Amino acid sequence: MSYVDFSVRYVPGRIATLQRSALHLKLKAIAVDFLVSEPSEIMELTHLLEKEAVGIGADIGASSSGSSSSFAHSHSQSAVKRNAEFRQRLTGFLEECDRADKSGSGQNQSVRVVKRLTIRWDETTYTDQIARICNLAGQVLVSGRNVRLGEMQAAAKKVTDAGNSSESGNPLLKRQKLESSASGSKPHTSSSKSDSPFLDLFLALSPNAESCWQLLLRKMDQTPTFRFPLLSLPMGERLPFQPLRPHITGLMKKDVTFEVKLADYYGNSTATFLAAASSDNSKNSQAGVTLMSNVQRLARLTNRGKHTVVSSGATDALGMRNGEDLANWGEVIGLRMVGATNGKLWKSSDKLGGRGVVEC
Repeated sequence: MSYVDFSVRYVPGRIATLQRSALHLKLKAIAVDFLVSEPSEIMELTHLLEKEAVGIGADIGASSSGSSSSFAHSHSQSAVKRNAEFRQRLTGFLEECDRADKSGSGQNQSVRVVKRLTIRWDETTYTDQIARICNLAGQVLVSGRNVRLGEMQAAAKKVTDAGNSSESGNPLLKRQKLESSASGSKPHTSSSKSDSPFLDLFLALSPNAESCWQLLLRKMDQTPTFRFPLLSLPMGERLPFQPLRPHITGLMKKDVTFEVKLADYYGNSTATFLAAASSDNSKNSQAGVTLMSNVQRLARLTNRGKHTVVSSGATDALGMRNGEDLANWGEVIGLRMVGATNGKLWKSSDKLGGRGVVEC
């Protein structure tokens, strides 16, 4: 089965190991999940996305960098230090994902590595910043796609012009042309705008309060740019809000996909899925009962799992599962459409030359 695990938690230095495990499990791709939860991290991420958007020529409208700066200066030096540490962790995450994805891209059997950001939404104070992150992610993606297409067209025109020129009979030129077409790589430019690591971000929101849930629904109706592909709900605990059928149906019409993480139930246990689903073998039985109840409710609201994916949420190889296990668990619990949804979500995300990109 060609399956994508849309949530493998980020642990520094572990992405290559998870990629090799995914290859043994015959997964097509993994989305490495970087969690953004603190208010200062949300502000810093907004500032970083604004800089990247400006760098590739995106029209971002009014900038919030001033508010971000005032936020930093109005706090102690420890807050500024935390912001610097967050930038360092985020940069390390982006670079490690890119290295792993590029190392496997030239192989016949490889697992793609997608960069995923999950924003945990606990406070309504930062609603505007979260909405702006959604807008900026979309602007960076669209502008980056246009930049890459322009570079590809320019490179193709250059090769065509060289082939039609009088120098096309040069054996050395022919050899360079063949090598370039065989590798499928574009010419290296030191100032290429398409080299930004922020171009290929997969965005997910995780509301954790009733007020945030209501604001999310309202923003989705009122703001066209407030879009994200994945909604990750805290299924392993009692939901702090009550999702109703009109809410879920409205989100599905806006192409939002809901996520169920098996880590909320199994952790990194090696117990088989069906045995744990039919009995009470989870490490935390209460969390297992809560998750099962929430998932069954979601199955009813989404008509057997439409617009729903099951991911592992694993932190190591022991917690990862192959596509058949993930899909079968969904079918056993009532999410019969998770396999089809997984394929559709990946197909819609595969935009830029095979890179895992989802439009926000």
